[in-house]
Amino acid sequence: NVWGRLFGFVRSVWSQKLGVDQNTFASFRTLPEETQQLLMISYGEHDIPSLQAKIQELGGEVVNDERPPASEPQGGGIEEDAAAIDAFLSRCNLGSNAGQVEQFIIGLDPEVRSVVLSEFDPGGTKDGNVFGRLQGFATAVEGRRRRLRASGMDRVSRGSTRSRPY
Repeated sequence: NVWGRLFGFVRSVWSQKLGVDQNTFASFRTLPEETQQLLMISYGEHDIPSLQAKIQELGGEVVNDERPPASEPQGGGIEEDAAAIDAFLSRCNLGSNAGQVEQFIIGLDPEVRSVVLSEFDPGGTKDGNVFGRLQGFATAVEGRRRRLRASGMDRVSRGSTRSRPY
């Protein structure tokens, strides 16, 4: 799903450049893709309050995410994310695929990205395909989050069913 990853990356960079808060971004992501594209083209840096109103007008779910700041991925800043990703690339010895891996990680949902950067273990690959193992791990984390949300479990109850954050 190359388009999905590319669009996720573009959407993430757009929101970071504009300084869109987490709740607005989460609401924005509930809109149809075509609507997201039109809003991304139409709204600039000084239009955040009107963007929030437009998202609600278009039927975007109002997401009130009351997570503590510590759960935000690497402080939420581009520089911090870049430093965390660089450290991850070094730790996992992914220098040969650095550009491809970095784009993959940036394209992930911020919460999934945080889990991947902190929990991924590159060891145990029989064929040395660490990037393939990383993609599989990220897919598993995303799938688990989707299942937990679909079942109505929240962050607090999640800890009692499994010791890992994903």
